[in-house]
Amino acid sequence: MLTGVVTESMRLELRSGELVLQHLTDDTLTLAEIGLRDGMNIHVVDKDDKERDDEDDKDVAFQLSSEEYAQREGLYCHLLLLVFIVSFFKFIFSI
Repeated sequence: MLTGVVTESMRLELRSGELVLQHLTDDTLTLAEIGLRDGMNIHVVDKDDKERDDEDDKDVAFQLSSEEYAQREGLYCHLLLLVFIVSFFKFIFSI
């Protein structure tokens, strides 16, 4: 999952709309094992959610405002599909 947040600073949540169903802490579980269903999404929270200096943004080549990001259609669907595919192949090759 590409988020712009370093792995050590991520907290993953399984959500249905704005409702947090569970915090995902075991990265060995498959999507089926966490109970992912249609309409749910995996939300990434930056645990270090600090205000960044403008200095940090100087090297950013592309940036979306929160409003532009929210208007992107199908983003969660594509991410969930990618996560599903990776989990599927991990399952197939573990047999």
